[in-house]
Amino acid sequence: MVAQSSQGAVCRVCGSVPTIDAHLFPRALGHDLRGQAKHLYVGGVAAPGRRIVQAGLFDRGILCATHDGALGVYDDYGIEFCRTFKSQCKHPAPNIWQVCDVVPDKLVKFWLAILWRFSISSLPEAALIQLGPYENQIRDILFSQSSCAIEPAITMLRYQSRAIPAENICFTPYVSEFPGLNAGLRRKAYGIAVSGFHAFIKIDAQPLPCPLHQVTINGKDIVHGGYLEFENTHQFKRMLTIANNMNLKPTRRGSC
Repeated sequence: MVAQSSQGAVCRVCGSVPTIDAHLFPRALGHDLRGQAKHLYVGGVAAPGRRIVQAGLFDRGILCATHDGALGVYDDYGIEFCRTFKSQCKHPAPNIWQVCDVVPDKLVKFWLAILWRFSISSLPEAALIQLGPYENQIRDILFSQSSCAIEPAITMLRYQSRAIPAENICFTPYVSEFPGLNAGLRRKAYGIAVSGFHAFIKIDAQPLPCPLHQVTINGKDIVHGGYLEFENTHQFKRMLTIANNMNLKPTRRGSC
């Protein structure tokens, strides 16, 4: 993936220069997905062909080293949560998983950091992520210790798949609705998948109905979630489209 030029760029937190190669997904995720292979391959729904990347998408024009490093704390925590999920999770009810001893602010900020980096990036893969006033609100949560104990509300689900290892399921943020609400109570959200987890992040001024707060991860040191059958989702159909597109043209080498 060709990163954006840093010419004229300043850090979106402090306004300083220089900016660095800031990964939109945690860099460690790229290494986990790559495994023993030398490269990762990136494709799209709309465009044929594929690109070779080393460790995922990055943007040279959004963060200085200090503030990129500050987000690294949350990246590390979230990736470790994903890596240790199988050994840490319990199943208190059918199709329900539970993880105890969670540091809720770090897990919430793991998801918010990914969404926020995409929202300020000029990469083509980030073009549809528009947070409006929530861009600054999330920045203040990440860097100024504003509270995330309730909002933006986040819920997590875990994929199950017969086609690929669940931990290999990963896709960029997309516009969605917060799950579990009927038509009259819809709330805007973004969906993201990382290491087999799908998170929904509410980006809506209207609060959730009280019962749904029980299934959010905000402010909870015991996190619960359900399972999604990957083959029954819209994202699985998109993955098949992407896989087909990736076979339509010869590989082009990128610089990520």
